[in-house]
Amino acid sequence: IEKIKEIFYKTKPESLEYLLTTISKNSTYIHWQLVHVGRKFGAIRKDFDFRNVGYKKLFTLFDNSYIFDEAVEKVLWDHMDIINTQKVLKEVQDGKMEIIEQRISPISVAGIETIRGLMAPQRADRSILIALKQRLEETDISLVCTNCGNTWNTNVARVKGKLKCSNCEARKIAVLRRYNRDIGKILKKKELRGEEKKEFIRLHKNASLVLGYGQIAVIALVGRGIGPDTAARILRKYNQKDIEKFEEIQIKFLRDILKAELNYAKTRGFWDI
Repeated sequence: IEKIKEIFYKTKPESLEYLLTTISKNSTYIHWQLVHVGRKFGAIRKDFDFRNVGYKKLFTLFDNSYIFDEAVEKVLWDHMDIINTQKVLKEVQDGKMEIIEQRISPISVAGIETIRGLMAPQRADRSILIALKQRLEETDISLVCTNCGNTWNTNVARVKGKLKCSNCEARKIAVLRRYNRDIGKILKKKELRGEEKKEFIRLHKNASLVLGYGQIAVIALVGRGIGPDTAARILRKYNQKDIEKFEEIQIKFLRDILKAELNYAKTRGFWDI
C-alpha cells in the first residue's frame, strides 16, 4: 500500500501520458494490438497465427513504424482515461482527495475481472471460456413470472428444462440478476411512464428468449452488459441440444458471450447505466 501511495503522491500529472505511453510500448498486451492493427494495415495476413511468433519478434518487426504507433494509441484511447487520471493525481497531491486504506471491495473485484478480460487475446483459449462458464452458472438470479409477477430466487446452474410459475403455471418467465430483482415489480403496475414502458418491453423480450431457448438464454442474459437484444443476436445461432451435445459449439457460444461482455466493458461509458 505504501508503494501505491508513493505513486499517487509523487507521479507528476503532466508526465502521466509519457509514462503510460512508455509502459504500453513495453507491455505484453501491445502484442495483441500489434497483430490486430497489423491485420488492418494489411501488413499481416488475416490467417496469421500470433501464437507462433514471440512478442519480441513483433516488436522488432514493427518498431518505429506507423503500425506500432497506432497500436499504442489504440491501447491509450480504448483502455485508459489519462485526462481524468491527471485530475485525480492533482487532487490527491493538493490534499483535496484522501487515500483511504480498506479491504478489496466488490467494485474492485469487478474492476479486476474486467481488466483480466480486456487483457485476454482476441481469441480466448478454452481455459478462459470454461472459467466464464463456471462464473455464469454460479450467478444468483431472480425469476419473474410475466403473467402474475411471482418472483423466486435460484442460480443459473439450477435452471433445467422448461420453466413454469408455481403460482399461476404460466411459462413466460424473465430472468434478472439478483440485485436487479425489483425491476420485476413493473409487471404489476397498472400505469407505466417513460423508462418504465421500455423496461416492461425488455422484460417481455427477456421472458420470450427464456421460453424459446431455455437455460442457454438464461446463461446469455446474465452476462455483464448483455440485454435482451444482444442476447437474441447471440442465441439465434444456437440451440440447447447442440450446445449440450457438441463441446465445440458450446465453446463458440461462450466465445460470443465473452465478446459481448468485452464490447460492453469498452463502451459502457456511452451507455445510460
